Amino acid sequence: MQRQYCREFIKRNPEWVLTNELYEKGISGFKVSAKERDAIQEM
Repeated sequence: MQRQYCREFIKRNPEWVLTNELYEKGISGFKVSAKERDAIQEM
């Protein structure tokens, strides 16, 4: 749902362009610290 919301938000701002998308399938941001999350570290 977050990915869909973000894409819709970008569509409402025509000057914005989605250039890259990172996601962590099956990883809870609540249960796993940011230090242990590869996509967060890449950002």
